[in-house]
Amino acid sequence: MADAGTDSLRRFHTTEDAKMSLVVLPHAGGAASYYFKLSEAMSKFVQVYVVQYPGRHDRRREPFATDIRTLAADIQADIARRISGPVALFGHSMGAVVSYEIASGWPARSNASLTGLFASSRVAPSVPFDIPDLRTTDQAIAEIQGLGGTDMRVLADREFFASAVEVMRQDYGLLVRYQQELPRLHGHQIDVPIRALAPTSDRRAPIEQVMDWKLHTTAGFDLRTFDGGHFYINDRIDEVVDYVRESVSAEWSATGAQS
Repeated sequence: MADAGTDSLRRFHTTEDAKMSLVVLPHAGGAASYYFKLSEAMSKFVQVYVVQYPGRHDRRREPFATDIRTLAADIQADIARRISGPVALFGHSMGAVVSYEIASGWPARSNASLTGLFASSRVAPSVPFDIPDLRTTDQAIAEIQGLGGTDMRVLADREFFASAVEVMRQDYGLLVRYQQELPRLHGHQIDVPIRALAPTSDRRAPIEQVMDWKLHTTAGFDLRTFDGGHFYINDRIDEVVDYVRESVSAEWSATGAQS
């Protein structure tokens, strides 16, 4: 069962004696439950928390976020309240830039020490990003089908589909507004290691543009490729878990977060 808190962090699995926490940040249109299996697999060696953005599922009565930097600040405050010790961020797609903004605003004094950022299926923050128009139903269907990763049976449930599309539209709006901040992001760096996870067939995240994440850190960069498209994690979960475990063990052992 997930923690029933009113903040953004959901804990589906409890890891006894965990030396480190991992906070997972979902993609645009995504909810915490999508990452249940990833949490289950990662919880073998870290305590996993998955973020539930406002405006969906158990937070559906809350207003949607209006900009990514405010969303990141709210999540960072929740992390500070609930987590102590070493913590890493794992952001998929939109979640990667939310993670980057969390890292950018990380307080100098905190009970939680930020040890690294995993950026999955996302070009670097300073790279212009093609954001599809979802104003019509046909455009929304085409986007869902093109990205993959979604059970297309949702199309048969009109109410559920309408709700899912509205969440996507709101999140894509966040990305449109974030695009306006590109001048701020050029040359902006964080003092945290960045590990980029790049699927080889992701039309939204060409590997050469994923590589530009290295321009946004002063603390080391690594790139790992995986076969698959935008939602490669579904089919490559064991490989993803192995990479995270390897990175935690090799790069961040000084924090006491060895697996």
